[in-house]
Amino acid sequence: MTAKKIISAQELRRALLAGEALEPNLHVSGDADFSGCTGLTALPEGITFGGDAYFSGCTGLTALPEGITFGGYADFSGCTGLTALPEIFTMHGKVITREEIPVIEDLDSKIYTTVSAGTGPRLKMSCWHEEGCNTTHCRAGWAIHLGGEKGYALEGAVGPAMAGALIYVASGAPVPNFYDTDEGALADLRARASA
Repeated sequence: MTAKKIISAQELRRALLAGEALEPNLHVSGDADFSGCTGLTALPEGITFGGDAYFSGCTGLTALPEGITFGGYADFSGCTGLTALPEIFTMHGKVITREEIPVIEDLDSKIYTTVSAGTGPRLKMSCWHEEGCNTTHCRAGWAIHLGGEKGYALEGAVGPAMAGALIYVASGAPVPNFYDTDEGALADLRARASA
């Protein structure tokens, strides 16, 4: 097997945003921050992010490539164009397969129906899951909760933000902004539920 070519996060960012073709199987040193880069549309196959990788708001990104590896935290909140996941990827040294990601039909409608039902379960965007309570979650938390045991196992493996994003993509729903206000998230849920 050929060793991966090491590239800095800054060099990767510059090349991708300039539209340069990159070879597969790169290893990115350091944390990579692409937050808000709407022009980012693809990542090279087999890329490894050694540190954290931030893609929040990258609405042009449509797929995660086969063989992608995350050594640290990864954030895809607000990547509304993301519609395809690899069959296998690695995060924190753990191999994750598509079968491990729960699929929830009409995810946003289910969340909206649940949180707008009056005095019952609630939406609280400032926390993933409210301590000691199974009825208050943020949007990613609700996706995980609705995914049942599979959702909570995925969260344990990849963290709440990544688990929420993966469940949204696998369920065919655009990844929302997990850091929105309660009001903004509820309005977006309402709009998606009525669409």
